[in-house]
Amino acid sequence: MGPLSIIVAVFSLLLGPLGLGSIGAGGLFRPYEAATCSFVLGFATLDHLIPSVIGSCLDNEQHDPVTGDALQHTTNGLLVWRKSDNFTAFTDGYHTWVNGPNGVQERLNSQRFSWEANPTRLPVVATAAPAVTATARCQFVNGFLMIQRQIPAIVGDCVDNEHTDPTSGDIIQHTTEGILVYQKSDGTLAFSDGSDTWVEGPDGLRERPNNERFSWEANPQDLPVVQQ
Repeated sequence: MGPLSIIVAVFSLLLGPLGLGSIGAGGLFRPYEAATCSFVLGFATLDHLIPSVIGSCLDNEQHDPVTGDALQHTTNGLLVWRKSDNFTAFTDGYHTWVNGPNGVQERLNSQRFSWEANPTRLPVVATAAPAVTATARCQFVNGFLMIQRQIPAIVGDCVDNEHTDPTSGDIIQHTTEGILVYQKSDGTLAFSDGSDTWVEGPDGLRERPNNERFSWEANPQDLPVVQQ
């Protein structure tokens, strides 16, 4: 077994469900790339909770064609959204921080939380570290508050206060469950959990998949229109 095979075998053992299928051909760690990337949705939420752990992005979120997982490399490791159980996590190759039912909690890669899938019967964490929770200094206001009051369990708690995206000019706010957005281009208010989006429109708040659009929404990518 050569040196590369040994490295692959070690990371396969460490990562468990965050396995080599989720790492992709680029590997867990990559050389530093140009800073044209950004964190979005669930990865942005995790980055706002544990920024010093995650580090800076090296590429944008992508999807593994084999597992269907979403993944993004950082200067400190790998962000992964697992399609199999819908958990978002970060691993540095030794520890894993999972955004689960009790907030963000840390464990060894050789362990599992009681609420995680555990097909290889790894040891279950006896006493989990305190969860990382949203800061008490943030709050929802204006249109974002209106959406949060309609679907509080879906939106979750605020992670930061609303602020302007310097690239798009949109107003955004991260939450424990996703992201609230006011789109400057068409004046639309919405919340997305990374898979589905709830949009405040002419008929009130309505839900659709992220890969579809309502007939009254801007649709520059010509995505399928939600059937009435």
